[in-house]
Amino acid sequence: MKSPRRRPIQKSKTPKDIADQFREWQELRAKVSKAELAAAQNKTASIETKVRGNGHGPRKPRSRTH
Repeated sequence: MKSPRRRPIQKSKTPKDIADQFREWQELRAKVSKAELAAAQNKTASIETKVRGNGHGPRKPRSRTH
C-alpha cells in the first residue's frame, strides 16, 4: 500500500505577498465579470435573432433504432 503524499510546507506569507495576491484576485474578478457581461449580452442578442427567425425551424429529434 502506498504511503500518503505529504503536503509541501508553505513558506509564511509576507504582507506584500498577500497584497499582491489580493490585487491579482481583483484583476481576475474584473476580467470574469466583463466576460460574464459580454456573454449575457451575446446571449440576449442570439435570443433576439431566434425570435425574429432565421428561416430554420427547431431541430427534429433523431429516430432511435434498437
